[in-house]
Amino acid sequence: MTWLELPASFDPVIDDALYIGNLASALSQDLRKKLGITHVLSVCTEHTFEPQPNWLTIAVYDSEYEDLLIHLPKAFVPDQLYINR
Repeated sequence: MTWLELPASFDPVIDDALYIGNLASALSQDLRKKLGITHVLSVCTEHTFEPQPNWLTIAVYDSEYEDLLIHLPKAFVPDQLYINR
């Protein structure tokens, strides 16, 4: 089974602005368009992406021992998240 065959799963973190979801959600162009998602931050080692605008992959393992904080300076949060919030 490929990532594209898995069901998309996501939840809003900030309504209509920030979502957390699985890789199938990130790969779904239709879902990203429907939700108005313009930026994707992928934190995984299972899938690599061709470089593209507004998409960042941080290759770390999904483990309670992984130090995610050292990778956060590489991440981005669009300024639009802070408008009218």
